[in-house]
Amino acid sequence: MAKQAPLKTDLVISMTLAETFLLLLFVVWYSVTPSAAENRPEIWKALAEERQQKIQQLQKQVAEQDRKVAELDAKIKWWRENFNADPPQSLAGLVEVLSSPQGKAVLFDVGRGYPRCEDENILVHASVVRGAMSMELLSRSPHLVEWSATLDVAVPAPSTVLNGWDAVHSFLSTVDGFYASRQSGSRCRFDYRLTYDTKEDYYDGRETFERSFYPAGISRVRQ
Repeated sequence: MAKQAPLKTDLVISMTLAETFLLLLFVVWYSVTPSAAENRPEIWKALAEERQQKIQQLQKQVAEQDRKVAELDAKIKWWRENFNADPPQSLAGLVEVLSSPQGKAVLFDVGRGYPRCEDENILVHASVVRGAMSMELLSRSPHLVEWSATLDVAVPAPSTVLNGWDAVHSFLSTVDGFYASRQSGSRCRFDYRLTYDTKEDYYDGRETFERSFYPAGISRVRQ
């Protein structure tokens, strides 16, 4: 009976080798078998759509950052062009600059619909006192004079005083024609000062002159 033992041992070893071979075969087979995603195109489609959405989100974020950078660059450029310096780094520095005469002038221009026509842009001083209207020329506009010369229209010299509604309206028509002659990229607007007496004078004066000018000072006559 003792001689049969080697046969059992050989049988056990043979079974173990067979199982090992099958295990290796299974591992190799599994490694080369297509995955579930490869067998199901809809999974690849879903993955591709998900990645495309992430790409689009990133593109939007980049575009938004580019917009903010461009906006900041434009503000810095505007500040440098108007103040010949970099923007202040503190609130106190900002208030100091904007409170200066230069800062006040810049803020005044910011609120304009059109830029100045000249460096000395206050063209006239209007007066409406108890219904009587007059207007004094305060400065000479080279652009206005040059344009009016082509039409043989004389522009009154500085210190000239025009009295009455007809004379004033005639001059305002000349100014409006000058505005209309300028191309859209070079539109501008002169400024004026107004002195008035009564409430009616105030409204009449502003309604008349602010069709052609921006106000640069309004005051009431001293009693």
